Amino acid sequence: MTDTSLPVKPVLPSGSIEAAQLQLLARRDQAAIMPALAGIALVALSQLPGQPAGLLALLVLLRLGALFHNHRVSARVLSLGASEALGKGLLARLENGLLVSGISWGLFAWLPPEPLIGTPSGQFMVVAQVAIVGVMIHVTAPTRGALLKFMAGFWVPIVARLIDSSDPQTPILLGGALTYGTIVTFYGLRLCQQIRDSLVSALENQALLAELSLLHRRELDQRAALASTNRQLNSALAQATHLASHDLLTDVMNRRAFLDQLPGEISASDGHPATAAVVLIDLDQFKRVNDRYGHQVGDEVLRRTAALLRANIRTTDRLARWGGEEFVLLMPATDRALALALTERLRSTLNGSIMLPPDSASADPSAGHISASFGVAIVTGGESFESALARADTALYRAKEAGRNRVCCAD
Repeated sequence: MTDTSLPVKPVLPSGSIEAAQLQLLARRDQAAIMPALAGIALVALSQLPGQPAGLLALLVLLRLGALFHNHRVSARVLSLGASEALGKGLLARLENGLLVSGISWGLFAWLPPEPLIGTPSGQFMVVAQVAIVGVMIHVTAPTRGALLKFMAGFWVPIVARLIDSSDPQTPILLGGALTYGTIVTFYGLRLCQQIRDSLVSALENQALLAELSLLHRRELDQRAALASTNRQLNSALAQATHLASHDLLTDVMNRRAFLDQLPGEISASDGHPATAAVVLIDLDQFKRVNDRYGHQVGDEVLRRTAALLRANIRTTDRLARWGGEEFVLLMPATDRALALALTERLRSTLNGSIMLPPDSASADPSAGHISASFGVAIVTGGESFESALARADTALYRAKEAGRNRVCCAD
């Protein structure tokens, strides 16, 4: 039996969480390209007056180089798929690229002249650096490595610049920078944990949904298999029932099935002016057919006889093979005149319909076709079937004695 229970908490594949983090980091890095280009342009323009063009150009190129590197790595991550990209070591490359990004942003702090916040360019740089940190916290938050590497690369040049500064307000600026850096770093780490927890929850939900879908498909397959088995069993049961109630050779009812249905058929005529009729049918000189043509031809004669009889009786009539070449026919709610008319029609239909192979040794013109004799008995009120059958058998004997191929009715 298939186990359809769900685990309390699915076991995630190895590396699936890291792959999800890498994919989210790559998407955020791609989304930050345009803001980064705008930031580079604004910072460069704010520092352009009074700064050596070569130094400014070097820092801008460093920043653009880091941006281009990260863009290529993140684009490859998204094109390969996170799992394959993780296996190729692209997470470490992207995190190292973000380290360089942090350094390239932090080096801009060396551009403003002394005093650091005493000039418009210095003031703009402070605001720009605060804004950069705010944006990059969210860009790098998907992984701890990306966050910590960017923060380290960003704050080391800034702290070095403040330590190197002769501005009297440097201690205040240094304390503020360290405090702000610590706060945003801890915030970033908390945000990183929240993102990881969210990704884990999403992956677990996906795993549960996939397992539920698999169980649902298995259940549908089991239902389909069960339905197929039921159909096969019903078909087999119907076939077994048919075989148990029908003669194997002629496919009409056998004696047992006929007798099982008899009480209902006889009682169906109760209360009607006409009573039931019992007809015994015996093929004429059938032994001669078997002796002369063989049992294979004899069996074919029986099959064709049963088919002709079944095709020419009413839907309420019941036909069965009684034994050997004998058939019995029950006609519910049928009086003497109707029974004789229907039986004569059967005799006429059967006579000459089944032709035998030519036999030059016989001079009898009737030897080449099949005929039958019919004995009819009308079931009187209160009479048993056995009694009526015995009278029909007597009438059949009279038909044989009278020359065969005829209908006789019991008195």
